[in-house]
Amino acid sequence: MGRCGMVGMFAVLLGCAAWTAGAADSASEPAEITPLVIMIEDDAVKTPSGEPVMVVIEEDSAVRKKDKENYEVLLLSIWKGIPDSTLRVPVYGVKLGILGTGGAEVYGIEAAVIASQSSFVRGFKGSLIFTQGVNVEGVVLSPVNAVRRVDGLSIGAFNIAESAMFQIGIINYMEDGFLPAFPLFNFRTR
Repeated sequence: MGRCGMVGMFAVLLGCAAWTAGAADSASEPAEITPLVIMIEDDAVKTPSGEPVMVVIEEDSAVRKKDKENYEVLLLSIWKGIPDSTLRVPVYGVKLGILGTGGAEVYGIEAAVIASQSSFVRGFKGSLIFTQGVNVEGVVLSPVNAVRRVDGLSIGAFNIAESAMFQIGIINYMEDGFLPAFPLFNFRTR
């Protein structure tokens, strides 16, 4: 990363620090401050003694607590992004899709008729047609599963993943499987 990129990164970090400091001023109760330490390793940004620069930003835990209070236990959607709360509100419980789901993370169950498309699910993710996502920690069940990383079990006729613990289906493709593609099952070897 060049000098201009580093300047931009520092501007973003300082903006985050200013935002969290401003949020702390508006909080009604005093909050415990938790430091966030970011190590930057770049030849362009070093102290005079040659050590990498370390940036410490204080984060207001009241801001984190406020974000965690904004969640749903049951969220119904028509399709990904309808209603728009499905894109930004995490679910700690059940997310059901009349046709499909998608958007913010789910801790529990995500189920849809056509497509289950939330990026991150910890628990169960399934649909009657296909599932799509970035990271699932748990079980994926659908005729077609296209999830980048599955830390658990993927069951379907066609399973596609860069990495998964175990796949069961007719065709199972996994970049880090014992073979990249294998019928009936596949498992991670790396």
